[in-house]
Amino acid sequence: MKLITVTIALAVAMTSESLPSAQARTPVYSYTVAHYAANKALADSLPYTVVLVSLDDAPQIRVIGNLIGGTEVQIGMPVVAEWDEHTADDGTTILLPQWRPAT
Repeated sequence: MKLITVTIALAVAMTSESLPSAQARTPVYSYTVAHYAANKALADSLPYTVVLVSLDDAPQIRVIGNLIGGTEVQIGMPVVAEWDEHTADDGTTILLPQWRPAT
C-alpha cells in the first residue's frame, strides 16, 4: 500500500508542466495482471493490467498506473502516459497516470 500512496501523492503534487508528455516513451519496469476483483466495482474491468514504469528523465522514480489498450505487456516495453483527471471532494484536481503501449 505504501507504493500506491506515494504514487497518488506524486500525481497530485505534479503540475501540468511537470507531467510526462504523451509523446515521452518510458519503459515498463514491472507489471501484474489482475484476474480477481478485490472490489465489486472492478469486476467489469477484469482482467486489467497494472504497470510500474521508470521515468526516462528520472529513472530512479517509478510510477504505477493501469495499462490501457490491452493486457499484452513485457518488461522494457515502451509506454506513453495519459492522465486521468478526477476531482476530490474538496475540489482538488487529481491526475492519475494511465499508460498506453507506445506505437
